[in-house]
Amino acid sequence: MAEVLKRAALYKAAGAGSLFVPGLSKVDETEAVVAGAGLPVNVMDWPGLPSAEALHRLGVVRLSAGSGIPQALWAVAADVAKGFLASGSAGPLAAKAMAYGDLQALFTKA
Repeated sequence: MAEVLKRAALYKAAGAGSLFVPGLSKVDETEAVVAGAGLPVNVMDWPGLPSAEALHRLGVVRLSAGSGIPQALWAVAADVAKGFLASGSAGPLAAKAMAYGDLQALFTKA
């Protein structure tokens, strides 16, 4: 914890606008970092991390998924590809496919 707070002071002195602390998951440590950092605190989703609501109450200003979402997607892609290569059937590909309209809607402004 001392090292995190030491770095927070250095980052703040260098003009950083926030502190990103991947791996922070314990409530008491989160409270200590938020209280001592002197910067808005950002954390990354991690096993054992409190809920987004709890993090907000602790003073965390941003929650990042990190690489979790793409890692999950690549695991699904690998399973589908293995099935296709083993069987030559596109059935599993089609079963998990997102409709083009739904996919494009993800990239349109609300």
